[in-house]
Amino acid sequence: MTRLSLTTRKRKERRKTLVLTWWNHVTTIVIWFVITMFMLVLKYDIDKPRIRYSSRKIDRYSILHRLHSHLLKKPQPVPEKSDDPRWKWFKNCLGALDGTYIKCLVPLEEKPRYRTRKGDIATNVLGVCSQDMQFIFVLPGWEGSAADGRVLRDALHRPNGLKVARPGYYLVDAGYTNGEGFLAPYIGQRYHLNDWRDGYQPTTPKELYNMKHSSARNVIERCFGILKARWGVLRDNSYYPIDLKNRIIMACCLLHNLIRQEMPIDPFETQDESDQGTGDLGEAEDNIHSIGTSNEWTEFRNNLAQSMASINQGTTSANQGATSANQGKASINQGTTSANQGATSANRGKTSINQGTTSANQGATSANRGKTSINLGTTSANQGATSDNQGATSANQGRRYANRNYHGWTSSEDEKLIEALLHMVNTGHYKADNGFKSGYLQILETALKESLPNSGILGKPHIESRIRTIKKDWQAVYDMLHSSGFGYDEENNCATTDAPGVWDSYISTHPRAAKLKDQKLANYPELSLIFGKDRAQGIKSKLVTEMEDEVNNEEHEQNSNDAFDEEMEVSHNARTNMGGVGEISSVRSRKRKSMGSVASLTEVVSEAAKLLGDRIKDS
Repeated sequence: MTRLSLTTRKRKERRKTLVLTWWNHVTTIVIWFVITMFMLVLKYDIDKPRIRYSSRKIDRYSILHRLHSHLLKKPQPVPEKSDDPRWKWFKNCLGALDGTYIKCLVPLEEKPRYRTRKGDIATNVLGVCSQDMQFIFVLPGWEGSAADGRVLRDALHRPNGLKVARPGYYLVDAGYTNGEGFLAPYIGQRYHLNDWRDGYQPTTPKELYNMKHSSARNVIERCFGILKARWGVLRDNSYYPIDLKNRIIMACCLLHNLIRQEMPIDPFETQDESDQGTGDLGEAEDNIHSIGTSNEWTEFRNNLAQSMASINQGTTSANQGATSANQGKASINQGTTSANQGATSANRGKTSINQGTTSANQGATSANRGKTSINLGTTSANQGATSDNQGATSANQGRRYANRNYHGWTSSEDEKLIEALLHMVNTGHYKADNGFKSGYLQILETALKESLPNSGILGKPHIESRIRTIKKDWQAVYDMLHSSGFGYDEENNCATTDAPGVWDSYISTHPRAAKLKDQKLANYPELSLIFGKDRAQGIKSKLVTEMEDEVNNEEHEQNSNDAFDEEMEVSHNARTNMGGVGEISSVRSRKRKSMGSVASLTEVVSEAAKLLGDRIKDS
């Protein structure tokens, strides 16, 4: 290895010295800069003016909620002399209503209640709109598993809920009850607009009524379609909490009305924009508060269908009269032609004589065929006797089949069935959201065969039918106990109330609850464990007035907190000006450090910064 020359070694040492000096200067400057910035930040935190600020989260939607009385459409009935081709058939109609699903984010334990029939996690939003597609009433927040009729019933029972002034009514689909205030279509008849395409025309008054009804009620589906097309947050799932999502839904509906009121043409309005779904806040003197079938309302619908058919037939008859006049002229021309044809018919008469001779010969042949028919009749009689024997056999089989399908359940069998259901729920193998998984009936049938041998209970139809009956009774009691004024008597296993008139008021709006007044429902707590997780409650549903009150309460609470913070700030400044640093009892003041400790730390940092600055200058 060759040794470097003296000049080369000195050059390398000089470079090394320069690199070390440069690195020393850089590190010194960086340390000085960091300490200086820390000192400035600390000094600013001490000397800065104490500016009080509010921690209130400004709700962008609360302003719209407070304008609901101006933005929500007031319902207007269809006048008697209306010439609108869709609405002229429905005099005094206020609009249409329906429910729609809007996807939402909920906690894991609440997902079964929000799971729809299609498996989506969504909230069921009730919307009521006018003839010009403006919202009259909106109720968001109900769980997706809730039926449309249940949501409508809740909207009617709320103090500031949906008001239906007599004789007005709304058009509804077949998912709702046809009763006073709510006009539904005929079930089992063609209804949807797609059924009337390709030139198909109604043949009965009920079909004609359904066609007119569907054409007018389609306004609510188009309204929902435009709403979701305009606001992307309503089309797909979002990460807003359910309470905030309900406020957003209400705000979008109010903005929808504002746009339609101010813009002459809605850019999102098209005939193909529709949503296949699942208010007036003033007091009226005569409103409808319940949903139920009635003979008067059924007769009203039948009369309306007959009047539609009569008007349609009158129009058709007028057109047919004009056609008949034209046909009369054509008949005169045909008469002349018929005279010419008469001469031709005389010639044909001669030909008919010849044909008569031929018919005589054919008569003889028919006589021979009659003898053959007698023999066939004898054979048919024998076959009839055989059919009688087969009918008797079928009757006996029918009796055996009926006896096999029907099973009268006893209380002990019900208890064993509930025990098997509880075991299935606890193990979790066959329990699913809003019901049970496929194959659960076979598991229950096997369990009952072990606990109740020789009972003859089958999964279908015995267990399936009994579970449906038990669940229906439990739901009626569950909904009653979640209403105001009711409680559960554990000793007698029934719903009770001490307030007078509560039973009568509840039965007037829930006729099916009449049998529950004196009926005991044993094992109600166990059934609540089995079915309670899946039952929608509507706790998160709120009207726009309730949202407004909620926002006002939040602001009042926030203003109180801000006033308290301001008093604590003034007290702190007063104590600081007096030169004493005392302990303040408020939570906000306890988080501050001692002012004396901060001051001494600042002096130390300042001295260190001066020394570093002098060192940089010397270097």
